[in-house]
Amino acid sequence: MVLLVAMGIMVAITLSASAHSNHQAGGFLVARTLVANKLSQIQAVGYTALNGPDLGQSGAGIVDGAPTTPTRLENAQGAVSATFEFTQSNQLSQYFPGTGASVPRGNVYMAPYLPSKRTVAGSDTYPLVRVTAEVRWQDSSGLAHSYSETTLIPRSPL
Repeated sequence: MVLLVAMGIMVAITLSASAHSNHQAGGFLVARTLVANKLSQIQAVGYTALNGPDLGQSGAGIVDGAPTTPTRLENAQGAVSATFEFTQSNQLSQYFPGTGASVPRGNVYMAPYLPSKRTVAGSDTYPLVRVTAEVRWQDSSGLAHSYSETTLIPRSPL
C-alpha cells in the first residue's frame, strides 16, 4: 500500500513538471512563429523600405504607430540604426497575457551590417542591413523569456 502511494506521488510530480514544460515550450513556439513572420514581412518589403514611414502604419503596417525616422533619404544607403516596436501590430498580449511590467514586447532592431561597408567617393554605403526581431514575455510563474532571430537584407536581390 505504501508503495502504491509513493508511486502515485511520483506520477503526480512527473505530470506537474511535464505540464509546466509543455506550457513553456508553447510560449517559445509562439514566439518563434511571430519572430519568423516578422522577418519574412520585412524581407518582403525589401531594402528600400527599411525606414520608419514605410514600415509603420502609414506604410506596410509591420511596426507599431507611424514612425517618421529614419526617413527614406536618411537610410537610402542602409547606414542608419533604428529600433521599432511591433507589440500592438501583432497583438502580442493575446499570445502572452500579462499586466504592468510583464506586458510582452516585440522589437525590430535594424543596423548596417558593418562587414559589408563600401566607401565610394568618401560616402559609406552598406549593401546589407542586419535586422533582428525579438519577442520578450513573462510566463505565468513570472520568469522572463525572450526569443530572437536575425537576418540580412540585401540591397539588390541575390
